[in-house]
Amino acid sequence: MNEAISGGRDNLSSLFNLQNLQYLSLAHNNFNGSQIPSEFEKMTNLSYLNLPSAGFSGQIPIEISHLTTLVSLDLSSDYFSVDTLLKIANPSLIQRGPVLKLENPSLNVLVQNLTELVELILDDVNISARGNYSRVLRKFHKFEVAASHFFWVERHISKKDLPGTISDSIGYLTKFSTIDISHCNFSGSLPHSMAKLTQLLYLDVSRNKFIGPIPSFSTAKKLTQIKLSHNDLSGQITSIRWGELWLLIEYNGTDGINSTLSSSIPHIYDISLASCKLKKFPDFLRYQSQLAVLDLSYNQIDGNIPNWLGELGGLDYLNLSFNRLVTLDRLFSNLSYLAVLDLSSNKLQGQLPDLPPRAWYLDFLMNHFNTVIPANIGDSFTSAYFFFLSSNNFYESIPESICNATFLQVLDLSNNSLSGKIPQCLIEKSVTLGVRNLKGNKLIGSIPNSFQDDCNLQTLDLNGNLIGGPLPKSLANCTKLEVLNVGNNLIEDVFPCYLKNLSMLRALVLRSNNFNGPIVCSDPNATWPMLQIVDIASNNFTGKIPKISAWKPMIDNENRAQFEFLSFNHFYYHDSIIVTSKGRNMELVKILTIFTSIDFSCNNLEGPIPEEFGGLRSLYVLNLLHNALTGQIPPSLANLT
Repeated sequence: MNEAISGGRDNLSSLFNLQNLQYLSLAHNNFNGSQIPSEFEKMTNLSYLNLPSAGFSGQIPIEISHLTTLVSLDLSSDYFSVDTLLKIANPSLIQRGPVLKLENPSLNVLVQNLTELVELILDDVNISARGNYSRVLRKFHKFEVAASHFFWVERHISKKDLPGTISDSIGYLTKFSTIDISHCNFSGSLPHSMAKLTQLLYLDVSRNKFIGPIPSFSTAKKLTQIKLSHNDLSGQITSIRWGELWLLIEYNGTDGINSTLSSSIPHIYDISLASCKLKKFPDFLRYQSQLAVLDLSYNQIDGNIPNWLGELGGLDYLNLSFNRLVTLDRLFSNLSYLAVLDLSSNKLQGQLPDLPPRAWYLDFLMNHFNTVIPANIGDSFTSAYFFFLSSNNFYESIPESICNATFLQVLDLSNNSLSGKIPQCLIEKSVTLGVRNLKGNKLIGSIPNSFQDDCNLQTLDLNGNLIGGPLPKSLANCTKLEVLNVGNNLIEDVFPCYLKNLSMLRALVLRSNNFNGPIVCSDPNATWPMLQIVDIASNNFTGKIPKISAWKPMIDNENRAQFEFLSFNHFYYHDSIIVTSKGRNMELVKILTIFTSIDFSCNNLEGPIPEEFGGLRSLYVLNLLHNALTGQIPPSLANLT
C-alpha cells in the first residue's frame, strides 16, 4: 500500500540539509495546504524540483528563483493554489480550479532568474487570456499548461478552447524548439515576428481560426515540421530555406506554394496541400527527390498526371483524390516504394495503369474507366490489403488473378457493369478476405458453396445482380459475418435458419428475390441477437410473423458495423446499405449506431402483429405493408417512440 507524507512543512526540515541533492520529487503527498517552504533555496545543486499534487497552497516563494541550476520545475496539481499571488483584474475570467495569471510581477522575478530553466509545468492551471504570457515564456525552451491549451512540449495533453489572438511578442520565444497551439480556437493573423524563431523544429497552429497571409519562415533553418492546416490562411509561401521538412497546409484559403520556388526547397519529406485551390501541380515538386508523402487532394487540378511524378522514387504515399484529372501514363510501376495510392473521385479514363508492386492501399473509386479489368491484374498488386474499383464502368468478367493477391482483405468492385459468374477462388479466399462488395453489377449464376471452415468474412454484399440458386450452406462457416446483403437478385430458397451460428450478424437483406415459406425457425437459438437491419420485403414468405424479442440493437443501440481491415493503422471499411421506406431508397453510407429497421412488406404473411414488437424501443422503421395481417394494432406499439 502506498502511504503519503502528511502534516505541515515542518516535516521537511531535515530534508533541506541535503545540499548536494540534484533531483527531488514530493509528488502525491498531503502537506495540508501549507505554503511551499522557502528553505528550498538551501539546495543549491537542485536540477529537478517536482511538487505536483503535494497539497501545497499559497504563494510561490521567491526564494525558488535562487536555484540557478534548476532545469525543470513542476508545480502542477488539482489542488495547488496561487490565489495569494493574484490581483485578478476581471473575475469573469476565473474558471473552476486554480487560476494563474502570468503577468504577476512575483512570478516574473522567479522565472527570469532561472536562466537554465527549459521546462516549466503548470498542469491544470487556467491562464487568463489577458495575461502577457510571452514576457514570461521567452525564458524557456518548453512550456506546458494543460488546461489552458498551451502545449510547448512533445507530448499530447488535453486542451479546451482559449479564444484570443497571438501577439507579436511570440517572437521573443527565440529558444523554443517546439510550439503546438493546435485546436485552441485562436483567431486573428499569424504574427510576422514568428520569423525570429530561429531554433524552431516543430510548429503546429492547425485547427484554429487564423486568417491572413502565411508568415515568412526563411530564417527558421532548423524547422522540420510545420502544420498550418484547417485555418483560413491565404496567399502563398514565398520564401523557404528548409532542409528535410514535413509541410502541412491543407484546408486553407492559400494558393499553396509559389511555383517559382523550384529547387530552392531542397528536401521536403512530407507535404500536404489538400483543399488549397490548386489548379495545377506545383512545379517545385519535380525537384523533391526525398519526397515520401504527397497529398494534393480536394483541389481543382485537371488534365494529365505528369510523367515526372514517376521519377519521385522515394514516394510511399500519394493522394490525388477529388480533383479533375483525366489521363495518366503508366508511371506507377516505377514507384517501387509506393504503399498508398488514392486516385478516387477524378475523371480518369482509359486502361488501368501498371500498379505499384508494393502498394497495400489502391483506390480508383468514382472515375470514368470504361474498360475490362486486366486479366493479370492480381499478379501486379500481390501486397495489397485494400483494392477499390467501385463506381466506374468496368465490364466483362472478374479476373481470377485477383485471388493471387495473398493479403487482400477488402475488395470493392461495386457499381460497375461486370458480368459472368463469381470466381470460385474468390469464395474460397474467405480466410483473409474480410469484405467482398460486388453489388450493382450484372453477375449471374449461383454463389459457390465453397466457404472454408476458417472463414473470416465480415461483409458479403451482392445486392443488385442477376444471381440465382439457393444461398450456399457453407456460408454458416463464416461466424464473423456482420453484413449479408443479397437483395435484388433471383435467389430461390427458404428463410435461412441454417445460418443460426452467425451471432455477429447486424444486417440481413434478402429483399426482392424468390424466398418462400415461413420465417419461423424451429431452433429457438436462431435469433441473430445483434441484428439492427432486417429486410425480407418483396418475396413469397408465408405464415405468421414470429415473436421477436432478442434483437439487442433494436432494444438498445449498439455500435456501428464496420470492418477494421488494417488494425495497426486504424483503417476502416464502412458498410453501406440501401433502405427502402415509403417508396424511397435511402443509402446508409455507414450503418449508423442509431438506425434500426424491420421491413417485412410485400409478402404473404398473415395473422396478428406480435405484441412483442412494442419492446423494440430503439426501432426506427417498421414496415408491414402489403401482407394479409389481421386483428388489432397492438397497444404496445405506442412504446416505439
